[in-house]
Amino acid sequence: MSSSHDRAIANILKAASTSHFDVLQLPRPHADLIDKPVWECTDEEIGRAFRKRSLACHPDKSTHPDAPRAFEILKKAKICLLNPLTRHDYLVDYLRREKTAWEGKWGSAES
Repeated sequence: MSSSHDRAIANILKAASTSHFDVLQLPRPHADLIDKPVWECTDEEIGRAFRKRSLACHPDKSTHPDAPRAFEILKKAKICLLNPLTRHDYLVDYLRREKTAWEGKWGSAES
């Protein structure tokens, strides 16, 4: 097992606590002027990102003990972002969490 695969698996596991975008190393969405989510990744880009990242942790290719868990995280991110309904809900929720975190930082900076 190469150390690059070990790092890739560690990065996937770490990114799981942030977002599906980070798991798949895709750009994060942003809100437009009326707070609607804007995310310009295609299904093909999601699929390519999944395939590229899965090379390091596919259970048939890797003997790393955390590979199955990392692969499941990748699959969950791909499934969520490829389905238009779950993707929209995820984008809205992600932007709401980001806005809340940003406002919290702004409020603490004022005090």
